[in-house]
Amino acid sequence: MRGIARTLLLAASILALGLPVAAADPILFALEGVFQQKTDYTYTATLTPETSEEEVRVNLSLPVDRSSMGHSQTVTDLEPLWSPTPDIDHREFGAFDNAYAIATWSMGGEGDIIAGYSVHCVEETSYGPFITSSSYPLDVSNLPETARNALSTDFWAIQHWEPEIQAVATELSANARTQIEVIANTLGWVYENVSIDACYAPAEGADALWTLRNRIGNCVNFSFLTTALLIASGIPAVPSYGVVSDNAAPEVGHAWIAAYIGDFGWVEFESSNWTPSYGEVPATFLMSQHITMQVSDERGFSNTPFAEAHACSFEILERPREVLDVFGEVTPGEAISWPLTVRSPVFYESKMLPSGIYGPHKDYPVSLSLDGVPDGWHASISLDEILIREQREGGPADSRSFLLTVVPPDDAAAGDAAEIGVVARYADYASQPVVGTVTARVTVGD
Repeated sequence: MRGIARTLLLAASILALGLPVAAADPILFALEGVFQQKTDYTYTATLTPETSEEEVRVNLSLPVDRSSMGHSQTVTDLEPLWSPTPDIDHREFGAFDNAYAIATWSMGGEGDIIAGYSVHCVEETSYGPFITSSSYPLDVSNLPETARNALSTDFWAIQHWEPEIQAVATELSANARTQIEVIANTLGWVYENVSIDACYAPAEGADALWTLRNRIGNCVNFSFLTTALLIASGIPAVPSYGVVSDNAAPEVGHAWIAAYIGDFGWVEFESSNWTPSYGEVPATFLMSQHITMQVSDERGFSNTPFAEAHACSFEILERPREVLDVFGEVTPGEAISWPLTVRSPVFYESKMLPSGIYGPHKDYPVSLSLDGVPDGWHASISLDEILIREQREGGPADSRSFLLTVVPPDDAAAGDAAEIGVVARYADYASQPVVGTVTARVTVGD
């Protein structure tokens, strides 16, 4: 009953301010449950040899079974697509569980060469609390080789050693108690401070330092800058690559990140808040509708010019629900985190609305704060201000995500509890009226 009453009061206050919103839909909420989608995906690359004598080589990254914190993909019926049949065709495997199909044609022939594959993939994203004992700073004494290598990478585009990048990283990690807090702080800061361009529009520079200085870029820019900031904070990170299976013919592939968390291993996060098509699920830094092809930029693709195409046929099997109250139990030494979402009231209205403070051509500024944190408890949110930018064709989402993290005192006893509110206010009014509240109840177990 409290959740229903809160929703109705929220709707009434928003309507009194002239803000368009559907009464049954909250503006601030947590997602709870599972997003599950099955996809039949086909990738094709059309290679055009420049001469008939040219040897053509391809190295295709293949989707494989993957599972990490909150996300899994299961792959079946993987079939290569070669035309004509290559002279050499075999599989290889690399770090990060990456798999590759390698093919060579000794003579280019007189026409194009087709290289690709078809695959059936079931991907599942779990929304709810994440419990971790991976404190920050990270203990680097017993890291796997991939994580050690990531921390010391000298890749030209991920300049984690640059003083400008290190200064931002120091600011973002200053008060963090857990690794996932640093990751969420970094994801949020990059998205709030860098303007995203369409992924198919190449930026003048793709590297992390150029992106930090110019504050604009595509998904690759977001991936490289986020990776560099995390490494500068002492958290291993690498770019990830794949496709978002949210429509029948995705125009391009996509880039995001993977970060190493002590008790989860490598975990992938969406670093540029790709907008799921048709509002199937709010955009968050979790990985709905993503099919991973390759973690880390290990290998090239082809020695021959090519054009690529993606085709998807998919069915959504399950969606998460929106809730205003979340619950969890931890033991001393553990932290619990929830991804929360702020969604603009513009989401509920036609883009043909007359212009106004919440019309289709205005940004939606939100301030966030915590309420009721008990003495001795640690609580943080990864953003305290969010600007839900104007929705543009191919542009950012009508929603933004951030992370709430709660840590009980080290001397907490079984049965101790905290009830902490996360409050969203509309920042364009002097009085900053409340437009949403989520309440987290955390209990200390044995």
